[in-house]
Amino acid sequence: MELTMGKMWAMQKRLQDKYAAKWGEPIEPATALNKYLWAIGELAEAVDIVKKCGDFEIMNKPDVRHDFVEEMGDVFMYLFDVMLCLDKKAEAIGVDKVSELFSGAPGGNPRREMLKLYGVMSRAGEVLMAGDHEAFVPQIQQVMRGLAAGMECYRVTPEEFSKIYQEKCDRNINRW
Repeated sequence: MELTMGKMWAMQKRLQDKYAAKWGEPIEPATALNKYLWAIGELAEAVDIVKKCGDFEIMNKPDVRHDFVEEMGDVFMYLFDVMLCLDKKAEAIGVDKVSELFSGAPGGNPRREMLKLYGVMSRAGEVLMAGDHEAFVPQIQQVMRGLAAGMECYRVTPEEFSKIYQEKCDRNINRW
């Protein structure tokens, strides 16, 4: 089972609709930057797993691998929150399926990919801070491609990512 951007967007909207009062932060353009900062924070959690556990454990220990992929998925969740804040639909990303974000060439240097991803996220954040929401949306695709590249370093497939992402959303929707 592979997720589409539309389904991921819809799952995040469902979470926001269900927990808006509990979370206390409205979905509106004024909160988009804060949601984006949350996405950066989630990326930092994935980087913590890389630096504390290392490549071998991410590749070979199922619980560590799951945690890493889940944190990368959390970045996606906050990116969809930003899109909701900006009243943008999933189609604006420019890709339909998760697999379209992956290059299909697993391997590479995960630390290099994470550093590149921080640069992409920083540049996208500058566009968002400038208030150019139309120019920001294509930047989301670049961030998502960077996330996929980071996961590909560990041979995470679109199907594996989709499964873990779906499980996390299902847990969240039934949590409170």
